[in-house]
Amino acid sequence: MKKILSLAMACLLFCSLMATALANSWGASGGVYDIVSNDHAYDDYVCADCTDSDYVAGRHVTHAVLKSRYHNLLMTTYRDDNGAWREDVLSTTAVYQPDDARSQVVEIEHANGGLKLIYNKSEEYYFVYEEGKYILWSVLFDTDSFFGGSYSRATEDSKEKELGNYVLWQSDFEGVGNAIGDAVWRVDDVTLDEFNITLLPRTMSEVRRSNHVSAALLEAAAPFVFELRAADEKGIKLPVYAAPSEDAYRAANGKASVSTAGEMKVLGAWDGWTLIEYEVSQRTSRIGYVEAVLEDAQPLDFTNIPLVTACDTYLTDDPFVSQYAQVNIKANKEVTGLKLLNDYYAYVSYNHGGQEIWGFVPLKDLQLMADENRWDVMDSLIGKWRLADEGAILADLKYFFSDGTYQGRSLDDRSQILESGTWHVVECEDKAAYEDVPLYEIFFVLNDGTGYRYALSINDDGSITMYTNEESLRYTRNEYSTYGNG
Repeated sequence: MKKILSLAMACLLFCSLMATALANSWGASGGVYDIVSNDHAYDDYVCADCTDSDYVAGRHVTHAVLKSRYHNLLMTTYRDDNGAWREDVLSTTAVYQPDDARSQVVEIEHANGGLKLIYNKSEEYYFVYEEGKYILWSVLFDTDSFFGGSYSRATEDSKEKELGNYVLWQSDFEGVGNAIGDAVWRVDDVTLDEFNITLLPRTMSEVRRSNHVSAALLEAAAPFVFELRAADEKGIKLPVYAAPSEDAYRAANGKASVSTAGEMKVLGAWDGWTLIEYEVSQRTSRIGYVEAVLEDAQPLDFTNIPLVTACDTYLTDDPFVSQYAQVNIKANKEVTGLKLLNDYYAYVSYNHGGQEIWGFVPLKDLQLMADENRWDVMDSLIGKWRLADEGAILADLKYFFSDGTYQGRSLDDRSQILESGTWHVVECEDKAAYEDVPLYEIFFVLNDGTGYRYALSINDDGSITMYTNEESLRYTRNEYSTYGNG
């Protein structure tokens, strides 16, 4: 009997050691190993890059990129005060997915109080750990665009400037202090759990479109608020539609549904319907409508801003996990902007083969309707302009950036930013009030919400003139520089 017990104990010990060896053979350690080895949801994954247990910003951590046939995800872990490993960030949008060739070679490094994601030695994303979050600090990447180089986070002692609640990012090619391509993407701090590596704007045209479309949507409708709703004791099954209508598109081959017996997030109520997000599987979630006003659902507000797709793109009902394309949309197709989701997606309405579908389209792939802004005129103005004649105005220098932002600076102290905000150009509706010159209207919206406008002419000698009823101001290029829209 003792021999049998000894044999059984030896077998159990051997099996345990084999299981540990098998898990460690793909490089997992610390918290990553502790979590994946105790959850069968990760049975189909392998570890593409797993860091050794280390200390970052005083925390005991491990990180890994986990890969499966259809899905990649980033896992960060930390050890709590009781010595137990905890999941910190679990994100699919922070890493490239299997269908992207860039996903094949990835490394994670611990560096300077944070972590770096490195792809093929040509892309580097550095997150610093601050105030309980990993915050994107800098980005290096290669691109065919002249804009290519890097992003860097604004700091008090750097060349970047903070604009209100936004951060002004700048590309880091030579001459960043004076170049006109340097004003880039105005966003709040980007955290690792919100970061979207695929939808990060990488050209000036993408940045400008993202800035203009997000500003228009944010001004017209309040952002989404996600409220976690507990499961019902006795759940009911509800069909899920892509818009608040029984005639709207329905995913899963027309069978998309949800049970209220499971947890879900409620985004709000609209005309007898509730917009929810729920988990379909570990690899897929869905945002859609159920025909019921669920408890505590707050009223939604939407806007109706005409937009057009700037390139071939897609619409998804799962912007946070799989980003699966429910519908592919060709370039130059009209959609209606309803609401801003985050720094990467707009919520839009689209007529898909006669069937209404509401979903999420990348901001960088959308633009305001072409007849509202004169993008060609804006492209021709990108650069630095200096007041040609003596004038008693606030800013002698105008810096027009490709991303749709501008700065006014003093000629006596060019490092001093006197005003900053966004700018755009439209056709002049009252040309008869001025001489027979090509006229437009140029609008300046400052960061405090105030603004002003001028009539604008582009003169034969390459100068520009801004007119009001009281004055005319002629500007010449202070230093020729233009990068166009891409």
